[in-house]
Amino acid sequence: MLLTRRNEIDMLNGPIFSKIIAFSVPIMLSGWLQLLYNAADLIVVGRCAGDHALAAVGATGPLIVMMTNFFITMSIGANAAVARFLGEGNDDGASRAAHTGILFGILAGLAVGLAGSIGARVFLSAMDTPADIIDSSVLYLRLYSIGMPFTLVYNFCAAALRAKGDTKRPLYILSGTGLINVLLNLFFVLVLGMDVDGVALATAISQILAAVLIIACLLREKGPVRLIPRRLRIHGRELGMILKVGMPAAIQAVLFNFSNVLYQSAVNSFGSMAVAGNTASMQITNFVFQANVAVPQAAVTFTSQNVGARQYSRIGRIVKSCAFAAGGITAMMSIICFILRYPLLSLYTTDSEAMRVGVLRLAILLPGYCVNGFSESFVGTLRALGKSLTSMIITVFGVCGLRILTLYVIFPHLHTLKVLYWSYPITWLLTGLAQMTLFFITYNKLPKDGEEFVLAKRR
Repeated sequence: MLLTRRNEIDMLNGPIFSKIIAFSVPIMLSGWLQLLYNAADLIVVGRCAGDHALAAVGATGPLIVMMTNFFITMSIGANAAVARFLGEGNDDGASRAAHTGILFGILAGLAVGLAGSIGARVFLSAMDTPADIIDSSVLYLRLYSIGMPFTLVYNFCAAALRAKGDTKRPLYILSGTGLINVLLNLFFVLVLGMDVDGVALATAISQILAAVLIIACLLREKGPVRLIPRRLRIHGRELGMILKVGMPAAIQAVLFNFSNVLYQSAVNSFGSMAVAGNTASMQITNFVFQANVAVPQAAVTFTSQNVGARQYSRIGRIVKSCAFAAGGITAMMSIICFILRYPLLSLYTTDSEAMRVGVLRLAILLPGYCVNGFSESFVGTLRALGKSLTSMIITVFGVCGLRILTLYVIFPHLHTLKVLYWSYPITWLLTGLAQMTLFFITYNKLPKDGEEFVLAKRR
């Protein structure tokens, strides 16, 4: 049986690969739907308001991702903490971890939304956003920031549900709100004649609805992850467990996206049509990348529950199943996207120069996602085994460091988009080899089944 109770997956017994797929696919589909928030903005604004509007929205993408991904990635820590307590059979600990994580998400969301609203022009100016689109980009970012707090609330609530194997209800919620987002985009732009402001408001409204719905779901939930508002408080021990796993992953995400912001600045130097083509290609590769997000989340959750249950012998099977699932799914999606590259890019833009840039980026990056998907499964397992900090250091030096080195040492002498794009698969390969080496060292030091494994200091 894949499911124990309705919407839940038994991660402690039986086959693993089929359950990894059952767990990961709804997360991947949820990721696609979240991407559709921004993709719908880009398609509607690009086709109905022109390439300059498309570039204006696209120029905010790396910045938005960097601002929100720190705390969204932090939810991995909440997922791991709740899952470990559930594996131990400690319902009180799971409840404290869930409530701590949700309150943390609320507070972080308010901070991120405020920063986005106040600092929009400063941030975009620092990225050398082209003068002909910066005003529209600032407007889009400020309106988009209204929904940022709700995005973080949604993700921390979803982390609590996923810790017990429920990946379906977050998908159902995003299915409904994603459709609403598309309909509002069309209404604001085509009916009311709005521009980037219309698509930003549509996204913010959809994010608010997603947060409200998942909160309503948790209020009616049975068991330890049920949301009880009066229990919302920060518990020190549980926060420590969340931060131990989540903080290094979050710092890694920020530094990773910081390097992408620097790269966006480099792309900006080629003009607004290069920005438009890069943006269109990025939207396509982001959909491929969701497999490399979903399956490692399965690695974190499955490993955490089995560590809690002291079943370490299953961890090798977990990481192998996740690695082949992520690599296989990503390879299949990459092939499909490359075959359909022209019709997919034409959803966003019809400009010949923008299309040329988009095709170039797809041709170079898509094969690298297969390697990245395989190695990221080892990263997810390492986080659950308490090696989140070491794994972060490897990624920071192997990905961010080498890319920044390329940007400031090689790019000034070889000022081409190819130089920027080739740095992605090369750094993924080198970093992946290092992460796999760390996993095998850690795996060989695991205790025997039934013995205690110390992940966070307990009182």
